[in-house]
Amino acid sequence: MVEDPSGWMRLAAQLAQMPELASRLIAEHRDDGRGRCVRCTLPGRGTPGERWPCGPAALARAAQEVAARTWSHRDFTHPGPASHKAGPV
Repeated sequence: MVEDPSGWMRLAAQLAQMPELASRLIAEHRDDGRGRCVRCTLPGRGTPGERWPCGPAALARAAQEVAARTWSHRDFTHPGPASHKAGPV
């Protein structure tokens, strides 16, 4: 496994547990048609000239990929037997 010194994938994994937030970030941080993020380049609030996909959009997309892999893995994995103690009948 490759070490992630920035913690980017850990953050993506945490965000993957909040699919509504990831979807909202993607909806708000979108291309303005000129290759810039509409949210990050707001006057007085962002970074002029921020290229799209910006950090929040890229993180949200990574989170969705993590969630898709997690759900895909769960779909093909059967849960173990229910835990119960067998007693006299």
